Amino acid sequence: MIQRIQSLYLIIIVILCLLLLNGSILSFTGTSGTPVRFSASGTLYDQDQKLIAQVVPVWTLTTLLAVICIISLADLLMFRNRRLQMLLTTGVIVLSVLLAGIIAWFGFRVIHDFKMIFTPGIKMVLPVLILVFAILAFIGIRNDEMLVKSYDRLR
Repeated sequence: MIQRIQSLYLIIIVILCLLLLNGSILSFTGTSGTPVRFSASGTLYDQDQKLIAQVVPVWTLTTLLAVICIISLADLLMFRNRRLQMLLTTGVIVLSVLLAGIIAWFGFRVIHDFKMIFTPGIKMVLPVLILVFAILAFIGIRNDEMLVKSYDRLR
């Protein structure tokens, strides 16, 4: 249900995934000083939205973000089956660690291959926030499960 705190965490995960799917994820500065952005589709583009290079296959990041979003939505609806909800949340945790690792690896690859300078931005923190909120949701679900087990012992 929505009144549980882990439901809010799962909604935040969905919103953060949708934010990552739109626009750029990482920002770089090119050799000429122009800003270059790395999008979720795996492309590098400049400030005029002109394609510079296709760094990774399109399906890599977009599919991973979509899967995290869909699992989080399904997890939100599984409030009656807490064991399945904990399993799905564990999957979201593993996928978000994979997402953060892939984004970091592609960022280092762009720096090395294209000789660009990394520029810090807000969206680079979003994969870590997805991981933190997934862990918080798991803790909330586990606490609910332990509370229900303690009430069953009292009966």
